[in-house]
Amino acid sequence: MRIVKEPEERKAEILDAAEKLFAAEGYERVSVNDIINAVGLSKGAFYYYFKSKEEVLDEIIEKRISNGIKRAEEILASPLSPLQKCTEIIFAQQLRGEYEHILLAFQNEGSVGIRSRSAALKKYEIQYIIRLSPCIGKIIEEGVEAGLFSTSFPVENAQMLLCVGYNLFDWNYYPWTEDEAKVKITAFLVAMERILGAKAGTFSELQVLFPGDIFYPNGYGGGGV
Repeated sequence: MRIVKEPEERKAEILDAAEKLFAAEGYERVSVNDIINAVGLSKGAFYYYFKSKEEVLDEIIEKRISNGIKRAEEILASPLSPLQKCTEIIFAQQLRGEYEHILLAFQNEGSVGIRSRSAALKKYEIQYIIRLSPCIGKIIEEGVEAGLFSTSFPVENAQMLLCVGYNLFDWNYYPWTEDEAKVKITAFLVAMERILGAKAGTFSELQVLFPGDIFYPNGYGGGGV
């Protein structure tokens, strides 16, 4: 007997199958037919849910961003202090795993899919920063109320820190050595204190929250996934 699934369940099934294929084969190497065969759908059924493979990738990116924002909102609603919340969201890299899932879609492509990779990752980064910054802005506001920070631009400050931190510590683009990374982490923490109007040394103890494998999963000095 043919099993009839709810539209959202079927759509989620397509997304899960496509994400696994992208991670295993590389986004450029996977065709719509590959996705259809993996799920066991007709071509017509696939196009009922998605207009193209690109739209499937967009949905996967949206899912990953939403997962990350949901976790950030949970941290915001927690009884942690503003400083602890900053640690959880920014320094503990709570959202990094979602980025790594997107990155996996392009890991086996070399130069073949560099344009698609750049466009997809940039789209992820932009949406991530735009949608996460209000959440971090609220945490900064809590810090202002608690006397920890002094700033009139909490959301804008959050965007600055996210832009810098997200890119400066991305091992896929910057092949820092271990010593270079330590200096840049120290500089980032000092810059964060100044941007947020915090007292000198407010974030100095957070240095230990930056082990090398956060930024360099395959070891210091970069290298592909």
